[in-house]
Amino acid sequence: MAVGPNAPTLCEGWTCADLAAHLVIREGRPDAAFGIIIPAAAPRTARIQARYAQMDFAELVDRVRSGPPAWSPLRWLQGAANLIEFAVHHEDIRIPNADHGEPLPVQIQDLLWKRLVAGAKLMFRNVHAGLTLRTADGRTLKVRSVRRRDDNGAGAPAVTITGTPIQLLLEATGRASGATIDGDERSRAIYEHSTRGI
Repeated sequence: MAVGPNAPTLCEGWTCADLAAHLVIREGRPDAAFGIIIPAAAPRTARIQARYAQMDFAELVDRVRSGPPAWSPLRWLQGAANLIEFAVHHEDIRIPNADHGEPLPVQIQDLLWKRLVAGAKLMFRNVHAGLTLRTADGRTLKVRSVRRRDDNGAGAPAVTITGTPIQLLLEATGRASGATIDGDERSRAIYEHSTRGI
């Protein structure tokens, strides 16, 4: 994918240089990466990430391509730890820069579906509605069951999301995906206002 450092991404406020810096820190600067998951450390992580984002973009991209340093646990867990991370960030760049990238291949999408099946309950844990994920080719995953009626006797909220595995994964991480979200207005509102992700 040939985009420049200032190209937009789906990550609010981040350019491609910011996103590449994030990946370099995640894989090679554990001292700086704490802010990715610990809010109190986020300001320090943001400062270090901003410095990396100012590097020569070609060098920054080479660091991403070379993967984690030999001493990093992520080096040994590449497939398990990075498939979702890199697929989602690929789309973070591809979608707003549609002229510069191809959709993910079917083989990758199939692997993403398997990861989604394994992790959907965790990623959608804050969605307080019945939830079913569906692909265009008929694969279906019931993430959350729906009660027939809520405490007031109204039909319990439920949504069905239909899309490609990467679109469903983007939904699981709280991003707009282009997937179709079916359900009544109340159910869709509950879904859309929920926090999603790991």
